Amino acid sequence: MRREDEEGRRGGGERRRRREEERGRGGEEEETRGGERTRRGGGEEGRRREEEHALAGSTVTVSKRAFLRLHRSHMTLICQELAALVFTKEVLVLSTLTGKVGPPKRQLDVAKVQATTDAVIQEFPQTSASDVRAVIRRKCNNEQFNQKKGT
Repeated sequence: MRREDEEGRRGGGERRRRREEERGRGGEEEETRGGERTRRGGGEEGRRREEEHALAGSTVTVSKRAFLRLHRSHMTLICQELAALVFTKEVLVLSTLTGKVGPPKRQLDVAKVQATTDAVIQEFPQTSASDVRAVIRRKCNNEQFNQKKGT
C-alpha cells in the first residue's frame, strides 16, 4: 500500500506539471495578487512556491510563510523577529538606526525600517513608532554583542 501512495503522490505532481505546461507556465514566472508575489521557477525548485508578503502596503517584502509564523503575543517579539526577516544578521551587526553612533556605521535602510514600523503598528495599534524604533535599536545592539561574544 505504501508503494501505491508514493506512486499516487508522484502522479499528482506529474499531472500538475502537465497542466502548468499546457497553460504555458514553463520556466520562471511571477504573479501578483493583492500585495503578494508568487515566484515559480523551472525544475525541482520550481515545484515549490515561494510567496512573499508586502509589509503594510510598502514595497518591502518578506516570506509569507515566515511572516505568518511570527509571534504575535508581544510587540517586542514580533518587532525583533520581523527585523530579523527584513535585515540580514550582517546588516544588523554593521548598522544603526541613524548611522551616527560610536565608530562610523551604516544607517539601516530607511524604507525597510519604516515598513517594519508600520507593520508592527498595524498589528499593535497602541504602539508608538518610537517604541518600535527602540526595539530595532536593541536588536542591532544584541546582534553586535553576540558577534563580539562569538555566538
